[in-house]
Amino acid sequence: MLLPVLDTAPGTSLWTAWIARPQVIAPLTLLIAAYTIAVIRLHRAGGRRPAGWRIGCYYAGMALLIVALLGPLDVFNDTVFFLHMLQHMILIQISAPLIALGQPLQVVVRALPPRHSRRLAKIVAGHGNVRRWTDRLLHPVPAFLLFNVVHGLWHIPTLYQAVLDNELLHDVQHLSFFITSYLCWWLIVDPMPRHRRLPIPWALGPVFLTSMAASAIGAVLTLADNVVYPRYQAPDAIWGLSGVVDQQIGGLIMWVGGGLLYFAVLLIMVGRALGSGSEEPKPDDSRYQPSMH
Repeated sequence: MLLPVLDTAPGTSLWTAWIARPQVIAPLTLLIAAYTIAVIRLHRAGGRRPAGWRIGCYYAGMALLIVALLGPLDVFNDTVFFLHMLQHMILIQISAPLIALGQPLQVVVRALPPRHSRRLAKIVAGHGNVRRWTDRLLHPVPAFLLFNVVHGLWHIPTLYQAVLDNELLHDVQHLSFFITSYLCWWLIVDPMPRHRRLPIPWALGPVFLTSMAASAIGAVLTLADNVVYPRYQAPDAIWGLSGVVDQQIGGLIMWVGGGLLYFAVLLIMVGRALGSGSEEPKPDDSRYQPSMH
């Protein structure tokens, strides 16, 4: 059974509401093309490609980005609060880790001609300021703090309302959500260089604390007696739902849905730790990657 048409967009079905936004389509197309070309180059040169499941994860993550940023979740995110929260959850907790599992940076660097990889290494490791800020940004503690601060700040009512009123600012919000969450997942999944990867026992803490922070915001929204964000007050804009009910659904998506996703990740991490006793050794990728030292 199809969901009803939103009153705020007569004649537009939730399932057919898509928008062509060049500022979103162009970078997504570039990222997909760069990864595809890199995989093809590695295959033709006999280089080590990521496993098929990793490639599938990358494309699945990119497909979800397209759905989240160009589909109904974006079209109606300033009308229906819970769709906006679902959009954020896809960006932060589903798409970002899937793309990280695809090892996009590693794949692209491996596919670079040697002279370009050496130049990249010189840029990162050869300039003191670049090296210093890279070391700070890629440290697990500031990375997780940055994500949680960014995530919390954007949910302050004044900033949230400003986002809904300004399309460019809204794009900045989504970009900051994705980049900071991707960095966190990357440090857990498979960063480059290897020494940046968090051991499983150490990674459990940041993931757990992040889940608690997100759940706290979701709980506040779910238990609030009034509509926190004024844009979502109109009851006739949400399939007959009141603004408070719409907000409660969105809060539950963050609180329960997001919490379950983080809990699943924690279970997987604990299972891996118990199954292996320690991190399984990884093959040395130094010959495929520019030296960062």
